[in-house]
Amino acid sequence: VVDWLLGQPNIDLLAQTASGDHVFDSAAQNGHLDILQRLLARAPELLNKPGFNQRSALIAAAANGHLAVVDWLLAQPGIDLFAQDAKGGHAFDLAAEGGHLDILQRLLARAPEFLNKPGFNQRCALNAAAFSGRPAAVDWLLAQPGIDLFAQDAKGGHAFDSAAQSGHLDILQRLLARAPELLNKPGFNQRSALIAAAANGHLAVVDWLLGQPNIDLLAQTASGDHVFD
Repeated sequence: VVDWLLGQPNIDLLAQTASGDHVFDSAAQNGHLDILQRLLARAPELLNKPGFNQRSALIAAAANGHLAVVDWLLAQPGIDLFAQDAKGGHAFDLAAEGGHLDILQRLLARAPEFLNKPGFNQRCALNAAAFSGRPAAVDWLLAQPGIDLFAQDAKGGHAFDSAAQSGHLDILQRLLARAPELLNKPGFNQRSALIAAAANGHLAVVDWLLGQPNIDLLAQTASGDHVFD
């Protein structure tokens, strides 16, 4: 069908939906490498053209775990590795959120500066992986020289805070083993991890945090909330 449509006079290769999607963006999202190759051969300007939510095709493919598409896009001259969508997300950030370790490895090999690069809401990839519960990605990121365990997003959230909010005990244990000072480190709205876990009903996390020496039971957020409140 695509081949037939491409053969029609006056076909508009750059048409976009009301949300910004275009044909190259959509093919990347769904991992259709053969279609991407045909389209780029006809219209090289599609390579970095912003699509849905201003994302690039590389972002779309990385976020959805399409390794073959990512490899092909990375081989294209002029690929923009650092393109960001309307909310600041980039390929490395969104691959971390999705737990796509193979894609993270490819991207970091090409651009080491991705490691702590702020993405969606100014979060780092470690924060994204921790929030989404991706232990393999977290382990790999923690093994990278120069990883910033204390990076905070635009609202103060960090990896330990985000993992507590989402109830990912295994990730909390990994992070605290590496950086004990994370235990009471203020996160989103100056809350502690204990507050984040309690507010979201994560009993196993609360029990584990209560078992840690030096846990601050009386910590308060910027609004004055505390764990019992």
